[in-house]
Amino acid sequence: MSGILDLLNSDLGKTLISGASKQFGQDEGKTTSALSTALPLILGAMKNNASTPEGASGLLSALGNNKHSGGILDNLGSILGGSGVDEDVLTDGAGILGHVFKGKEQNVAQAVSKNSGIDIGTAMNILKGECQKEQISLSNGA
Repeated sequence: MSGILDLLNSDLGKTLISGASKQFGQDEGKTTSALSTALPLILGAMKNNASTPEGASGLLSALGNNKHSGGILDNLGSILGGSGVDEDVLTDGAGILGHVFKGKEQNVAQAVSKNSGIDIGTAMNILKGECQKEQISLSNGA
């Protein structure tokens, strides 16, 4: 997990944090804290989900979906700049959250909110965006 968290300290990570901060109207410290909390939770839940035959099948099915082909990366510049996570990305991220956290995504958002000091709505949006990015990363073999 430390490798994922090290990403947040890299140049790319700082760009992602800056873009997410602008996108959701939060300062970079709170966004960093939110992402530092959210990423291990998302990846851990995906790992747990994939540990069963049904969960692994669902993950493979989701990865094969055209929505997770990496096409979102065509607009990476606007996303990183904080101007372009469209509603489809957040809607798809919400679906992924529901699947991965099995209906407990509000609890996860509360944990992210409490740990970072951001409001729960913003925490949920960060989770949606990060779930979508993780799904795309996995489908691209990252």
